[in-house]
Amino acid sequence: MQHPPFHRRVLLWVFVIMFLAVAPSAIFYTAGYRWNPKKGAIERNGTVIIDTIPEGAKITMNGTVLAKASPVTQQDVAPGTYRIALTLSGYHPWEKVLDVRPERVTFVNDVEFWPITTDPSAIDETSARAIETSPNGRYVAYVRNRNGEMGVSIIDSTNGKRSEYGFSTSTFSGIGQLEWSSDSSAVFVHDDHDVSWIVNRTGTRAISLPDGTYRWSGKDLVGVSAVGKTTYNTTSGAASRTTLAKGVLDTEGVYDIVESVSSTALALRDRSDPNRLFELPPGDWSFSTAPDGMIAVYQSGREVIFNGGTDPTSAAVVASNSQIETLKMNGETSLLTVQANEIWLSTLGSEPELLLRKSVPIRSAVWHRLGKNLFYASPTEVVALNLDSRDGRMETTLAQFDEIFGIAVVKKNLYVSAKKQGTEGVWSVRIE
Repeated sequence: MQHPPFHRRVLLWVFVIMFLAVAPSAIFYTAGYRWNPKKGAIERNGTVIIDTIPEGAKITMNGTVLAKASPVTQQDVAPGTYRIALTLSGYHPWEKVLDVRPERVTFVNDVEFWPITTDPSAIDETSARAIETSPNGRYVAYVRNRNGEMGVSIIDSTNGKRSEYGFSTSTFSGIGQLEWSSDSSAVFVHDDHDVSWIVNRTGTRAISLPDGTYRWSGKDLVGVSAVGKTTYNTTSGAASRTTLAKGVLDTEGVYDIVESVSSTALALRDRSDPNRLFELPPGDWSFSTAPDGMIAVYQSGREVIFNGGTDPTSAAVVASNSQIETLKMNGETSLLTVQANEIWLSTLGSEPELLLRKSVPIRSAVWHRLGKNLFYASPTEVVALNLDSRDGRMETTLAQFDEIFGIAVVKKNLYVSAKKQGTEGVWSVRIE
């Protein structure tokens, strides 16, 4: 029997040994494992998913530009820290330092680009203060003072038409608040001296209201005074008065605010179960305007908000010096409030979260429609705040003014009541 030459036998074993040495490495490499020299260990790679609105952004990771624009799923990314920069022509850039972990997915999918605006557009040259978006997102209303004549202006975002409603007297001053009805058909305004008016979009003038404490209950305006409770139907204009029972100070839904029998404090009583009393903290509490399906009680800048028909103890307690901005998404209600130089986020049954603290006062804050960002106004700047807290919440300055009084968001635009280059008015800043 003839044996193969010695060198062939050696080569065979060399190839076998090489295969046994290389094959596991190739298998591990294909499976996404890499040697990490910093840790001196083999780790499996991670994945980075990048998506932006609009799409088509250039992606740079630690100085290396990826071949494809967003959206991108980048696999086999070695674990570590990456500076991810996203740029799109005509928009403000986005940049953060994020960690990629072994066998994990790092999401960069809440990126919304904001257009670079060279100059905000003037919508109305008038002294404007309180400004609010309607619940249906179609209208923006603001209180104006044009050459001493005060009133309310409402802009229809679908066609740009502006309707104006004048006050019958000049007693209205020092704007306090402006609130929309839940069906976006009417606006209630009152000043710091408790002078109140109501404006129906189909009407021609603002209607003066008697002294009292007012709030929206759905599409009806409710006023409470010493003589009882009055409900105004803003569609028909009819008013109906209800005399409150002894010891009852106010009613809303199935709840009453009553004088507590056990202390000098007030309490909430569920009329479906009169034995259920929820004592309120000391103070002069009353019901206030709340999002649909919810109940809110108010006292000296503090509000307690809970779902109607549920246990009031699972409530959100918020302190606010401005209107509460509400966002309903995925079955959860998020409440945005401003306290001097801070912005707070509250959800029912959870502790409030501080989103932002600045060294200057914050005039107003409003939600972006997708709930991943909000907009706020400092005394001179309109800023977009991204709520992704990784590597700090990113702020993008969208526009600058001499002085800002308030902001509202309607579809693809921010409306800003402000002074610019010495002129007071309402300005539009494009956000999409």
